[in-house]
Amino acid sequence: MNSKNWLTLILAAALCTACSSEPNNDANNNNGANHVADMGNNTFVDVDNTGAEYAMQYEVRFDSLAFNTQPANQLNMLLNANLDLNLDYPILILLRLTEIDAEAGTLRLDGGSGLKTGTEGEFMFDPESEPLGSEGTLDAATGEFTAEISYFGFIATFVYEGDVNKTELPVNELSITGQLNLVDEGVGASVVNGTLAGFMTKDDADETFINLAPGSDPVSITSLFKESTLNYNSATGEMLEAGHADADSWFLAGTYTARPTTIQQ
Repeated sequence: MNSKNWLTLILAAALCTACSSEPNNDANNNNGANHVADMGNNTFVDVDNTGAEYAMQYEVRFDSLAFNTQPANQLNMLLNANLDLNLDYPILILLRLTEIDAEAGTLRLDGGSGLKTGTEGEFMFDPESEPLGSEGTLDAATGEFTAEISYFGFIATFVYEGDVNKTELPVNELSITGQLNLVDEGVGASVVNGTLAGFMTKDDADETFINLAPGSDPVSITSLFKESTLNYNSATGEMLEAGHADADSWFLAGTYTARPTTIQQ
């Protein structure tokens, strides 16, 4: 990883300077590890896919994301503001669920950061962030799926005063769950009741820098999160009291929802 990864998380200026003039018909797009994430403020959706026929593949993009754990929850407002597709470089987290075998209860999940394409309503995986995935499980009746991704290098792109900046937010051992809520007789699906959990090491956070306001000096994620809040041991997978001597990482847990989309090959 480069010694300086820049993430310009800017409360207002980024939203003004990163606006795109292209139209967007994706309605309602402004919605802003081994431990189970708390559902937080997400509204639970009851899903019953009993007897439904699944397609072989579903593609979705996050339309909401919220961390439930401190100190990562400091980023929630900024992250969700930048999910807005009216931006040139919105935050795009894409999931592709393939090889679905409802009877066997298996699937494959690949996830990664995305970019807008020249075709409205279609997206692509960021070529600087190769999508990674793993085999997972599926409960056909409830639509619930689970998968583990050993490393998720989430790339976020922001524009400020004409400068395009990218950063990689490294999340290790990402555990992701959700429920496929089938639509159009199973041809499409959204994801509801989604949870995710993983950890970020202090070593990675030392090398990831953000700008908190226009004109400010960049600060590392470590400076933002504070070493005193380290609460996870990456070697043992143990949750610890904040500031414990054996803690070398921050445990991250959150909730998300995702809507059907098209991901270009």
